[in-house]
Amino acid sequence: MAGGVLSWIASSLCLPLAIPVVILLFFAPMVLRMLRDVRTKRSVMKRGEPGMARVISIAQTGTTVNQVPEMRLVLDIERAGETPRRVTITQLVDLASTS
Repeated sequence: MAGGVLSWIASSLCLPLAIPVVILLFFAPMVLRMLRDVRTKRSVMKRGEPGMARVISIAQTGTTVNQVPEMRLVLDIERAGETPRRVTITQLVDLASTS
C-alpha cells in the first residue's frame, strides 16, 4: 500500500513540473531567435547599412504642414549581394531649401 501511495505522490508531483519544462524547452529556441533578431534590427537602425538608392519618382501627396508639402518618393534600394527592392517614403520636403 505504501508503494501505491508513493507512486501516486511522485506522479502527481512530476506531471505539474513536467508540463512547464516541456513548454520551456519547446518555446525557448523561438524566443531566443526573436531576441537576436530584435538586437540585429536595433543595431542596423543605430548604425545604418551601406547601400545605393535610385529615385524612381517624386510627387506631392497634396498634404502640407506649415506650408511645407508632403512628398511621396519611390526608390529602388540596392544593398551588396541583394536584388534591388522598391520602397515608397512619404516625407515633408521644404522646397524652398532645395537648390
